[in-house]
Amino acid sequence: AAAPFDRNDADFMLRSSDNVEFRVHRLILSMASFVFESMFSMPKPPTLPSDPPGIPEISIPEDSETLDLFLRICYPLIDPEVQTLLLLRKVLTAGIKYDAPMVIHAMKRELRQPRFMDTQPLRAFAIACLCDLEEEAKIAAEISVVEGVVISKASSSPEVDEISAGAYYRLLRLNRTRAVKASLKRPKKSRSKEYCVNFTGILPLCRTSVCKASTLTPLPVVTPSLSSPFTSLNHDGADIVLHTKDSVDFFVHRVIVTFASPTFLSSLSKERTSEESENQRPVYLLAEDSHTTDILLRMCYPVDHPDIPSSDHYLDVACAAHRYGFCKVEQTLLRSWSEHATNAPLRFYFAAVQCGWEAEARACARQLVTTLSPKDLDDAYVPEMESVSSVPYRRLLSYAE
Repeated sequence: AAAPFDRNDADFMLRSSDNVEFRVHRLILSMASFVFESMFSMPKPPTLPSDPPGIPEISIPEDSETLDLFLRICYPLIDPEVQTLLLLRKVLTAGIKYDAPMVIHAMKRELRQPRFMDTQPLRAFAIACLCDLEEEAKIAAEISVVEGVVISKASSSPEVDEISAGAYYRLLRLNRTRAVKASLKRPKKSRSKEYCVNFTGILPLCRTSVCKASTLTPLPVVTPSLSSPFTSLNHDGADIVLHTKDSVDFFVHRVIVTFASPTFLSSLSKERTSEESENQRPVYLLAEDSHTTDILLRMCYPVDHPDIPSSDHYLDVACAAHRYGFCKVEQTLLRSWSEHATNAPLRFYFAAVQCGWEAEARACARQLVTTLSPKDLDDAYVPEMESVSSVPYRRLLSYAE
């Protein structure tokens, strides 16, 4: 690397993804980054005769351009000017990843500069949303709306494709508040148009929390009954335990769930407990609640399929079946898709997009444009919009138009 990252008094080396060696100082990085501080505080492994000579090193996924700017901000040097939004985003992402407050602050300051905010406000808004910078997102959103580029420039701003549908929905809501205000300092005949926006009811623009459908209509915890194949009293050779997020244990048979999905168990976290030591049953942790798990497992076992209490819970089970690769369960549930989707077509549209169910997504889109007015569709919002990119949302609005 270029000076000063080529000094002989350096005591550590960072190797970039494009194989550039940065000779750095632990003290400076430890003070600038909590992640590096934690890493350097770990005990050093003993030196072996086979180890190559020289200072210790690690390889990191950032490229040399990103790493160079990142380090220059950490060191007591003059901060170089960031030339592009692409580089700014890469350095900002690295600052967040390595928990380096000075780097984050410097990139936030750069993002606010007129050369970015005034010329590419929509891209600046998207980067702010992707990095959860609320104040910068608000500034960029207002400029985007006032300049009238929210819709016209969306397709040519690559970062906009990456923000959530929820973030773009709020930007469109703000766009609809755009109003003309006349300049009172000029004669009436020569007054120029100026615009203002209203953020009431729209903030925060950046929202990282996602609400699952089932949390909207919660059901009591399901405890497997004595007649259930999943109880400890009726396990019939069950050799693994699935522990749900609401702390219910399901005793299941590895051979059955492996037939249903060869990748299911490998996708779960495994927890060692006292029960495992006593009963020799490994315990796997599920992100789903007991209701979703009970329905999902019953549809894998050769038993009567249960009734699904609501469209929200149908969607939870269908998405879980897709995520874990329970192909037969997924196939069975999709046969009754239209019956459930009628009650919440927008929620089902985004779920279908996320799971790659194209025919089902098209069916929901047709229902939406034939049952909702353009204004109602513009105002419609569901929590699933926070976990899907803006692209399918913009396509839906375009299709409706």
